[in-house]
Amino acid sequence: MGTHVAQQLKVKVACVPLVCIFALLLLFPSLAYSQNQTLLTLSGDPYWETLLHYKRGWFTGYRSLIDDSAFFLAKNGQRDRHAELEATIAAILDPDVAKGDDHAQCRFPARTRWLTDKMPELKTKLPKVSCPKYDEAYKVISPTVASLVFPSTNMSGPASMFGHTMLRLERDNTSPLLGYAITYAADATDAGVAKYIVYGLFGGFDGVYSVKPYSAKLTEYSAIELRDVWEYRLKLSPAEVQQMYAHIWEMSLVKSDYYFFDENCSYNLLFLAEAAREGIHLTDGYITVVPIDTVKDIRRAGLIDSTQLRPSRITTIQAIAGAIPASSVALAEKIANKDTSATINDMFNDNCSDIERADILNLAYELVMYNSHSGGLSPEELRQYQNKLFAISSAIARLPVRGTAWNVSQLEVSPDMGHDSKRVSIGAGYGGDSPYISTNFRASYHSPDDNEAGYRLGVYITLGELSLRYYTEKEHFSLNKFAVLDVLNLYPLKHFQRGFSWGLSAGVRDSSIKAEESEYAAYWNLGGGFSIQLSNAIIWAFAYAELASDNSSSGVLFGSGGRLGVIAPITDNFKLMIDGRHLTYTDSSEHSESNITAKLAIYPAINHALVFDANYTNRKFKDTHEDDTSAGLTYSYFF
Repeated sequence: MGTHVAQQLKVKVACVPLVCIFALLLLFPSLAYSQNQTLLTLSGDPYWETLLHYKRGWFTGYRSLIDDSAFFLAKNGQRDRHAELEATIAAILDPDVAKGDDHAQCRFPARTRWLTDKMPELKTKLPKVSCPKYDEAYKVISPTVASLVFPSTNMSGPASMFGHTMLRLERDNTSPLLGYAITYAADATDAGVAKYIVYGLFGGFDGVYSVKPYSAKLTEYSAIELRDVWEYRLKLSPAEVQQMYAHIWEMSLVKSDYYFFDENCSYNLLFLAEAAREGIHLTDGYITVVPIDTVKDIRRAGLIDSTQLRPSRITTIQAIAGAIPASSVALAEKIANKDTSATINDMFNDNCSDIERADILNLAYELVMYNSHSGGLSPEELRQYQNKLFAISSAIARLPVRGTAWNVSQLEVSPDMGHDSKRVSIGAGYGGDSPYISTNFRASYHSPDDNEAGYRLGVYITLGELSLRYYTEKEHFSLNKFAVLDVLNLYPLKHFQRGFSWGLSAGVRDSSIKAEESEYAAYWNLGGGFSIQLSNAIIWAFAYAELASDNSSSGVLFGSGGRLGVIAPITDNFKLMIDGRHLTYTDSSEHSESNITAKLAIYPAINHALVFDANYTNRKFKDTHEDDTSAGLTYSYFF
C-alpha cells in the first residue's frame, strides 16, 4: 500500500538528472517508511476501530462485529484493520467519479471525513464526487440536535421486556415530533416467541439500522404499546451530530447478526455515539447488555444534557383519574363512551369550576384516543371517534384554563437513575438446623426485593441468578438455586386498565430441607391470575402449576395449586414483601408442599440493599411430614 499511496500522492521534485537519481534513492524510501508508519498508527486508532466496529476478542484478536461483506473494502477487512484502512484510502482516491453514489466517498462519508482530517494531504487529491442520495437524505433531516430515547418495558413480547433504546435527530429550534428516529433491531418479521428466543440467542436474525419519522415511532410506543417514553437530549455540537449521521448512513446500508443479550438494539447504538465524538469509549467492557445500562453509561460519560418524559396514554389517564373525584371520572367516561355532545352541554350548565371542566374533558379526550387505538375498528367506528374528539377539543378550546389537578407522580425518577442491573450479594442466616453463609450473583435485571426507584412497579425480570450456601455446622456446601429465568409481571386492575398478571420461572434448586444433604431438582413453573394496586402496594393471586424432576423415582412431578403475594414499598427506602405458595403433586405419595416467605428490604443508597428474610416450608407425604424455618440477612451491591 505504501507504494500505491506514494503513486497517488506524487511528490514533485525539481532537480537535475544526477541529483534526481540520488533524491529518488533517498526520498522515496523515506517517504514510504513515513507513509507506512502513519497508516500503521491510524489503523490502530480507537476511532478507526469505532467506525469499523472492531473489537478485540480474548482468543481471536481484532474482528469487526459487522458481518456483512459489503461493509468492507478489503477482502479480509473484517479482521485486518490495516488492510481495510489501505483499501479505504485507495477507494476514496478512485478517480472514477462516474460511480456516483457507489463511490467510496458516498458510501463511507464518516471514514472519508476522518481520514482527510488525519491526513491533510488527501484533501488536495480527492476527486470531486457527486453523492445525490446522501445529499438528499441529509437535506431532509439536516440534523443539529441528537437525543437518546428509552421506551420503557413492555411485557407483551420478549423483544421489549427490557425496554428499548433509539436515537432521535432533528434540527435545532424545531419540534422533536418533526425529527427522525434511528433504531437498530432484529429483522424478525412474523417470528413467534420461540423462534425469536432461539434465533435471538444464537444470531439467527439480521440486525439492521433504520431511519423513520419520530412521530410514527412515538405513536407506536406510547399510544399503541402504552409504553412511557423517556427522552435524553445529548450534549453534542452540531458538527458532532453531523458526524454521527455520516456514520448512520454508512451503517444503514449493511446487515449484521443480532444477538438478544449482547449485540442488540442498545449496544449497537453506542457505536453511533462514539462516532459522534472522538475520544469517548462506551462499547468496552460489556458481556451482556440491557438497554437501561447503556443509558446509564451515556450519562456517566457526561453526554446527557436534559431529560423529558412522554407518558403513555394509559399513564396519563391513570394520573388524571387518580387526581380528580370519582364523580368527575364517571362524567369523563360518559362523555367518551356515550352521549358526548349532550353530556358536555350539561357539564357547562353545572356549577363546577373551569379547572374541573378542563380535567374532565382532558380525561375524556385521552379515553377516546385510548379506545381509538384498540385496533380492528371499522370506518364507521373511526368516524365516530373522530366526531367525539372534535366535540371534546372544541369544548376544551372554550375554557380559559387547561386543568392543573394531575401529574405523573409515580414516575418522578427516570430509569437511568435506578439501580444497576447486575447484583452480587453476601449473607448469613440459620436454616436446616444449621447456621449458613451465602453468596448470590444475578446477571440481570430487577427483582421483587430491589429498590423500585426508576423501575415500573410490578414488573420483575431475573436472568442468570446463582445462589450458593455453606452450612457451617454440617460442613456442607450447596448450590441453593440457579434461576435461568424468573419473571413476575403484575398488571394491576385499576382505572380503565385491564390486564392479565402472570409469573414464570425455570432453573435448578436444592429441594432438600436438611442442611447436611442436597437433592437437586430441575423445575419449571407458571402461574397467572389478577392483581390489584392499593396506593403503592400490589396484591396478587395466581393459579399455579409446576413441573419438577423427582430424584427418588427418576421421573417428573406435576404440581398444581395457588400463589398469593404482596409487594408494598413503605417509603422510598423500605419495602415489605410476602409470597406464599401451595402445591399438591400428583404422585402416589400424596405429596404437598407449602411455603411462605417474608422480606423487609432497606435501601441505604441506590446501588446498595439490606434484606431481612424469614421463610417457612412444610412438606407433607402420605405418612409423614417435615418442615423448616429459616431466617437471614443479605447485603447486595448493584453494578
